[in-house]
Amino acid sequence: MFIARQTMAKFVHFPNCILVFLVMFCESHLAFQTTMELSLQRVEQTIGPELIDASHLRVMKFNRTVAVLNGTLFISKDMDDQFEFRISVAYSRIGNNQFVEYPMKTAQEKVCNVLNGSYRDYQHLWADTTNFPQLTDEERYCPLPRGEYWIKNYAPVASWVPPMVPEGLWRMTLDILSADGEIMAQLRSYTWLRK
Repeated sequence: MFIARQTMAKFVHFPNCILVFLVMFCESHLAFQTTMELSLQRVEQTIGPELIDASHLRVMKFNRTVAVLNGTLFISKDMDDQFEFRISVAYSRIGNNQFVEYPMKTAQEKVCNVLNGSYRDYQHLWADTTNFPQLTDEERYCPLPRGEYWIKNYAPVASWVPPMVPEGLWRMTLDILSADGEIMAQLRSYTWLRK
């Protein structure tokens, strides 16, 4: 009987050890799951080379693991409030180009509002890799002047991606619309999200 009680006393602590192990495993597993990696696949223009010419943008390997965007973007007109931007996102779970529109998108908004709003909030993501304007908090910036904009060794970072976004091939579409809603130019980027 004495031996049985000692054995039972040892097993009383056994579930606590399992609980501690499960908590440690789950925490490390969740921490592992939140590390994400974005890998550019390609950039294409489907509409509007007379307004924006993106034919000189290329995705190339920087090293064995990182793909970067390089090239030049030509904007032929000043982008002011006569144009509007809209971004939509589509998702292909296994990367077979069967895309499903995802509910994550931006509202259609005038260019000056975008420049002084969300562009300003996210410009740190491409700082030092392009000659697109870097805006301060004090100044109101409009229009985006026509001209030649270069992009050099831009590798996207996943720090801005919400953790609940599933991994797979993502297509991000930028539509540039006229004031009456006609799509004047459309750029698409394809990026793998891996966790």
